[in-house]
Amino acid sequence: MNNFNYIYYRWPHHANRSGYDLITHYLPGNAIRNASSQPFGPSSKKICDKIIGRGGAGWFYRKEQLITELLVMLRLLASDKNIFHFLYGEETYCYTGFFPFKGKNKIICSFHLPPDAFDSYMRRKDHIKKLDGIFVVSNSQRPYFSRIIDPNKVFFIPHGIDTDYFIPGQITKMTPSQPPFCLFVGHLLRDLDVFKRVLAGVRSKNIIIEFKIV
Repeated sequence: MNNFNYIYYRWPHHANRSGYDLITHYLPGNAIRNASSQPFGPSSKKICDKIIGRGGAGWFYRKEQLITELLVMLRLLASDKNIFHFLYGEETYCYTGFFPFKGKNKIICSFHLPPDAFDSYMRRKDHIKKLDGIFVVSNSQRPYFSRIIDPNKVFFIPHGIDTDYFIPGQITKMTPSQPPFCLFVGHLLRDLDVFKRVLAGVRSKNIIIEFKIV
């Protein structure tokens, strides 16, 4: 099963048990981590910055992502009938689809942002048309990407959960001094309006619940 290759980026703020890239621990194949730019000098940085500026990649696309794509292109030359899956398509994929010598290899991406956010984030869309397949994490994304590539190439695969780690805690007796609590984590694309309505609904029913916001 070594013909599967996963290109991933590890977000520094993710906890040890979180992050889409953790699926590389459970799937067969080769994991290709986002490259480091440390070995490259200032002249190469200028070249990378020019390429990125002209290419119209996503706002988080940096020289490290460009270097990673160049390494992927080298692997394409040495591979045959392999699958290269960019786990964070918004941040790590931009140029590989235009590589003219990919042979019979396939290039696919997972995309995570909802359509409105994706539109404001991605400065270009033509590279998406070069993909052989797209994985989306919500059915609300399917119509959007189905207008860009063949709808038969768009697949819905929800986020996975490590159910060995995320399991219900030990049930304890709740008291007014120690009520149950709900945890709200993060800020990116969180639906705060729905959260406010939940708070109002709980208050209107006089339910004693503590909300913790991180």
